[in-house]
Amino acid sequence: NNNNNNNKEEILEIKNDGKASILRYFIIGLVCILSFSIRLHSITKFESVIHEYDPYFMYRTTVNTVNEGIFGGLIDHFDEKSWYPFGRHVGETTYPSLIVTASTIHSILKFFGATNLRISDACVFTAPIFSCFTVIAIYFLTTEICGEPGAGLAASVFISLVPAYISRSVAGSFDYEAVAIFAMVFVFFLWTRAVRLGTLTWATLCAVSYLYMVAAWGGYIFVLNLIALHTFILLVTGSYSMRLYTAYSTFYCIGTLLAMQIPFVNFAPVRWGDHSPALGVFIFLQIWATISWLRSAIDRKQLKILFQSLILIIIIISIITVVIGFASLGTLFTGRLYSLLVPSAKGSLPIIASVSEHQPIPWPHYFFDLHLLLFLAPIGLFALFDRISDQALFAGLYAGTAFYFASSMVRILLVLGPIACILGGIALNFLLKKWFIAVKNSMSKSSNESHNHNHNHNHNHNHNHNHNHHSQSHNHSKPKLPLDVVFLVTLFICFMLYLYVLHCGWVAREAYSSPSLVMKSTRNDGVVGIIDDYREAYSWLSMNTDPNARIMSWWDYGYQIAAMANRTVIVDNNTRNNTHIATVGYAFASKEPQAINIVRKLQADYILVVFGGLIGYSSDDINKFLWMVRIGGGVYPSIKEPDYFNSKGQYDISSTGASNLLDCLMYRLCYYNFDKITNGFDRVRNQEVGRKNIKLKYFEEAFTSQNWIIRIYRVKSPPPRDRAGKFYKNKKLKI
Repeated sequence: NNNNNNNKEEILEIKNDGKASILRYFIIGLVCILSFSIRLHSITKFESVIHEYDPYFMYRTTVNTVNEGIFGGLIDHFDEKSWYPFGRHVGETTYPSLIVTASTIHSILKFFGATNLRISDACVFTAPIFSCFTVIAIYFLTTEICGEPGAGLAASVFISLVPAYISRSVAGSFDYEAVAIFAMVFVFFLWTRAVRLGTLTWATLCAVSYLYMVAAWGGYIFVLNLIALHTFILLVTGSYSMRLYTAYSTFYCIGTLLAMQIPFVNFAPVRWGDHSPALGVFIFLQIWATISWLRSAIDRKQLKILFQSLILIIIIISIITVVIGFASLGTLFTGRLYSLLVPSAKGSLPIIASVSEHQPIPWPHYFFDLHLLLFLAPIGLFALFDRISDQALFAGLYAGTAFYFASSMVRILLVLGPIACILGGIALNFLLKKWFIAVKNSMSKSSNESHNHNHNHNHNHNHNHNHNHHSQSHNHSKPKLPLDVVFLVTLFICFMLYLYVLHCGWVAREAYSSPSLVMKSTRNDGVVGIIDDYREAYSWLSMNTDPNARIMSWWDYGYQIAAMANRTVIVDNNTRNNTHIATVGYAFASKEPQAINIVRKLQADYILVVFGGLIGYSSDDINKFLWMVRIGGGVYPSIKEPDYFNSKGQYDISSTGASNLLDCLMYRLCYYNFDKITNGFDRVRNQEVGRKNIKLKYFEEAFTSQNWIIRIYRVKSPPPRDRAGKFYKNKKLKI
């Protein structure tokens, strides 16, 4: 009978677990729908359009990949419309995961009948689709870290809404991070599982998923070194095991070999210093494993001598490595990683510092992008270390390193988002469990008191006195919670969660769903209008210029010009050639007679500038001009930033501004004929321009968009030369 009862209880538990699993997966499905739908505000507000500047290169390459195949359109493709006259080998300068993924999504949807699906639509929806995969990956990673499915569900809800992730995953955000965050979280899940189980299967799966991460984003360096750091800390804290040895050795060997198959990465794992910590940990792990084996093979005295010799060799090698590393820190690491490790180095790397997302993060931005998680994460960390494990240590290391790097660069807040959601989910699960236990105890005590009151009427006074005394002493050890406290605390938790959802919805709708290509404006009478100057200008370029025309602009707009106007650009957003960008900055910062010589050497046919002084569009080239000076001055010493400030050291476009600024090419192209429209008042700088009635000698206005945001100038051809080398000035040649 007892065996039958036990079997029935086990069957009942299995049924309950099965029902709970079905319920959990159903909830995750709902969260995926929520994650996908909240990212569609950009489409409902505007249209299906790709955002920002960088994604347009990804889109153009995706089109080539769909039309010409992965080799002809991506791996072996040479882009002649970029970086004139050098061009660009796409396969060797691009992470391919995003492009291949979008191409695959487009092909699958077309196979299932979506014949009218545009390639651009597949690109637009890639990020929302992968946000659903990230929700699932976060659930499994959180459950693996703390062993609580409830925490995993809470974390999945948090990641579906958190603004730090929404900022790079709304519909139209077709950049590397659209797929890379899922890849990163999934690698971390497989790594923690591999460390716990110590099997070759999970370690190999982790290495294979790491290949997708490497092919997705340069942030794979963070993934690699975080896993290496986790392994190193486990070693030095005495947590070495064959499980750890199997997991890391398999991951590093297979993962490194696979990573080297990506053309953009190639031999970077053995050439660049940013990969060296992982290699160092691998070597250290082999030495540790060897020593562990020798302990069982030789006697203690010989082992001590051998161990001392090894320690001496390791110290000498470490000192040499550190000296060489610090002596060549800037050359061993890529520019962006170097500026992350040494934030003060951004001043010496203006091409990196000029990008707004590379700036240090202001403190209010943490609250804006994390909100409630900013307060829940420390609680989650406390709850996690209440019962320390290898997985909990990994989460702590992830949180610490991500927070440090996020404080150095705004963009890395995207990496902090997932661990903040994981810790937030653990904290919420921890607090709710404690709270429910307290409420349950309070309820049970209230029930016991009622039972004792009825029981006391049926017993004698002595027994009643003893029983009450025991009950009172028990109540003093665990006092019950008043119902008003229960109600207020429950209401407070629900209210904070409601504020989180409300904030995330507002941020997703208003802050992160506005493409830079198309903008909304509201007039004084409340009428909302669409500002579409970018597409208007690119359309004009594609229809009114020679197909082989070369366009010079600041590097921000290169990808869009090449993708939407289908014209060759002098520089673009790849920023792979600092000297070429500096030359363009030198031209814009020079006076017209000097600038024309530079422009002709660059063989530009048209110059495109962005100007917002008419309608108050602040992201224009006048506001970016000082970065052109700084970048240009890094290569051409004749350009000095103080020369463009007035006598008070101010950046001033009015009549009191520096003559170098008022006479430079950028100023003249932006404000040409501007005084005839608004009497010369700039609504961005709130100043009246210092130069009016500007006359251009070597350039002529070809196009100005409706709101004056885009201005395009044709470079005049040089007049023919006579035999003496003088310009022919509309006169007959004298022989």
